[in-house]
Amino acid sequence: MTKKVYRGNAGMHGRADTEAIALLVSAGIGFGAGWWFGGGLLYGIAGAVALPLSLALIVFGISYFFSR
Repeated sequence: MTKKVYRGNAGMHGRADTEAIALLVSAGIGFGAGWWFGGGLLYGIAGAVALPLSLALIVFGISYFFSR
């Protein structure tokens, strides 16, 4: 049985550049939603922090659950 080895700083999810793009896109969506629905820069910044963080926690939880 062979095990895949990922080179670089990719972690256990695969390619690091794909994860970085996904985090940037979700930060942009969070910023836009916070700006639009919250009505200001502070809400946009909070959305840009909260959305990628929550998505990362969800992905980590799912991967941890299935790795047991």
